[in-house]
Formats: sequence, structure tokens, C-alpha cells
Amino acid sequence: MKKMGVKLSFALMQDKVVHIEDKVDRSKLYLCPFCKEEVRARKGQVNAPHFSHSPESTCSISYETLLHFNAKHYLLNEDDIEINFPIKFLIGLKDILSSLELSNLPIKLNKILKYYHLAKGNGKVEKGIGNYVADVLFECDQIPFVCEILVTHAMEDEKRNYFKNEKIPYIEIKPFPTLENKFSFSVTDYYLPGFMEKFEQEILHKNLENTYNSYHQKFIEDAKKELVTYDQTQMAKDVSLNQLLEVVDKLNFRDYITTELYKRMISIPVSPKGMGDRLEEIRYIERQYKHTRINGKYYVNNETDILRQMLFHFREQGIRIEAIIGKDDIKGKEKVIGYNFLLPSRDVTGEQMRNILKSIVNKLLQEIHTPF
Repeated sequence: MKKMGVKLSFALMQDKVVHIEDKVDRSKLYLCPFCKEEVRARKGQVNAPHFSHSPESTCSISYETLLHFNAKHYLLNEDDIEINFPIKFLIGLKDILSSLELSNLPIKLNKILKYYHLAKGNGKVEKGIGNYVADVLFECDQIPFVCEILVTHAMEDEKRNYFKNEKIPYIEIKPFPTLENKFSFSVTDYYLPGFMEKFEQEILHKNLENTYNSYHQKFIEDAKKELVTYDQTQMAKDVSLNQLLEVVDKLNFRDYITTELYKRMISIPVSPKGMGDRLEEIRYIERQYKHTRINGKYYVNNETDILRQMLFHFREQGIRIEAIIGKDDIKGKEKVIGYNFLLPSRDVTGEQMRNILKSIVNKLLQEIHTPF
């Protein structure tokens, strides 16, 4: 179908692709990249600058093909291009961008190329790589980098998988024409090993630095207030603990240890048969042949088991037990003839409690006087 009004942003001058915004030499011959007919530069005040076919032209290039051509050449020839990355691709920055109500984050193409040790001068349009043709290929001695332009169809899976398997970084971008024959680009897919992680870390660090610089003075003022409050609190604690230390030192804990309390403090029931029915204080012990009788009416059951159980149980409770060692009357050999149980007394217990409390208070005072 004949299309008379095709407006081109690019034209061929010999083997060079020239943008309409470049300096156009009217003495030179410019050709349409598609039909190879002569085109002329039009730079008026009403319409946007463009290369125009003659009225008799039979060029029938479609809008999609023209858009694809213009976008990839613009990408290669324009110096300062930003690629918009939707927030869904920036996982590490999603919270920050959402709080700023941003849906995209622009990243300069030159920044991406620099990471892979490439530059705009390393690029070519429609360049072969493996069994495929890249829309725009940047390459040097190290890692190549691919830009795919999405106009009507996304990159096929085989091509995408080839790039990933060969560790070839790429971006697939959708072009959007703007005024003055320019384009904006939005990422639809990418594989940028190493770059995105580094970029996100830089943004996070920069965000933290900006936040610090913005609130630096406020941080200092708040810190001063907190230090004053802290010093006042520490002084109050110091006074209170010293007063408490004086009170503890004057306390006689023996006056607070009643007979019932003392009994609970030192009671350790021992019985291989359980707790039984009740407790009865031992007032009288007598030995009758092979048995021991308590209070004149109870025989002791399983004396050896009770003693053994008592020894084990006392040791578990942390009570020190000393064995009384004596010599056998017949053979003269040393053996255990009794036990000495080191049980606390009421006076000793009270003194220990006071020393423990004093030790705790002194430790708290020490912590207060220890600097950060």
C-alpha cells in the first residue's frame, strides 16, 4: 500500500545513519533506510523535524517497523539515555520507592555499560551473536551486552535462555516516542548479573547518607538532650543505691528469719517411699537389737536405703557432706564410720543474705559509674 506521508527520524548518508537532529548537509544525498529512495530534511516551525520522501514515493514502511528502526538507532546514537525500571524489578528498593510514590526508577544506560566495561562506541545495530541477531549489541574483549527493542512481540524464549545460559547480560525495553524525535524506554525484562545488586546497594547507601545529612543536626540536638536526661537519671540512681546500701548494712536479717521460715529454708525431705502421711519431730531414739525405734513407738523401715537416699539427695541440693573416717576395730583398716552434714545456721544464713544484697547493690553502683 502506498504511503505518501512517511516521516523519518533517521536517514542514510552513504553508510552512516544520520538523525534529523544532527547537523544535516543539504549538499549531501540522504536515502530512506527502507526503500532507499532519496529523502530531504525538513526543519520548519510547525511540524517536528523529519526526513521526508518526495510526493511520488512508493515507500510503504509500517509504523511498527519504523518505530523499531528509530528506537534502536536512537538508543545507539543518543548520548544520555535513561532506562526506566518498573518497581517490580527493584525488589531491594521496593519499600523506599513505594514510600516516595514512585512506580519507576530511571537508570542511565551508560552506567549499565560501564559496569560491564563497555561504552556507547562499542555498539552496533542488528549484530549477530551466536545463532541470533541482537537489535543493539555492545561488545568488546570482555562481556557483550544486548538491548532488545519490544514493539509488537517479546523476545522468544530460546533467545532469552541462550543469553542467560551464556551469561550475556541483556535488557528488553519498550520504546515510547516523545516530542522532538526522542524516546523514553521502559524495561519489560532483563538479565543483569551483578549490576542490579550493586546498584540497589548504592541507592540504599545514598538514601541512608541523605537521611543522615538531612537530620544530622537534629540527631546531635536529640543526643545532647538524651545525655542530659541520662546523666540526671544516673545521678538519681547513684543516690538511691547508696541510700539502699546504708539500709542493707544496718539490717539484721536474723530478726526476719522466723522458726517456721528457717525450717522451710533448711528442710530437705528424704524418703525412698515418698512423703508419707505427716511429719513428726524426733525426740527419742533407741536401739533394739537390729532395729531402731523412734519416739518409743515407730520402727525405722529400710534404714540403709534411707541413709543412701539421704546422702544422694543432700548432694543434689548442694549440701556439703563430710565422711567421718575411722579404723576397723578388728582389722585396723580405715573405713567410713559416720557423716558430718554442713547445714546452715540461722545466724550464718542471715549474715550471708546481707552480704549478698550488699554485693548486688555495689555491682549496680559500679555499672552506673562505668562509661559507655
